[in-house]
Amino acid sequence: MKSKEEIINDAIKCEMIPNGYSLPEMHCFLTLKQLLIMFYNKQISQVNATITKNKILARYEKDNKQYEFETSMFQEHIQHIKDTEEQRIELRKFLSKKEEITEKRLCEIINICMEIISTVFKEEFEQWNIDI
Repeated sequence: MKSKEEIINDAIKCEMIPNGYSLPEMHCFLTLKQLLIMFYNKQISQVNATITKNKILARYEKDNKQYEFETSMFQEHIQHIKDTEEQRIELRKFLSKKEEITEKRLCEIINICMEIISTVFKEEFEQWNIDI
């Protein structure tokens, strides 16, 4: 995460968005760049420019927190998919067989499902002291 000061300095110095910027950083950079152009062309007063800059930076912090939250959620979801890949493959193989559903087969399917659930929700089960 770039600091507000870094983005302000880049907006002042750079013509184009520097490499490695996230979406909220790009939005903030472009908005500040446009504000600077308006200020230099005397389309906005210094007081209004300062107020607008503060609103842009506040919006950047809000957007960046949301972006980081969503990114962490996606990473967690991807990790769950990776962690349960073997069990999901095993479950698909089990379900694709055209065999008669017996009590033993049903128990094996349920066990695989419980392995997947316990892998994905491991922290939640530990929090509630549920032993699977």
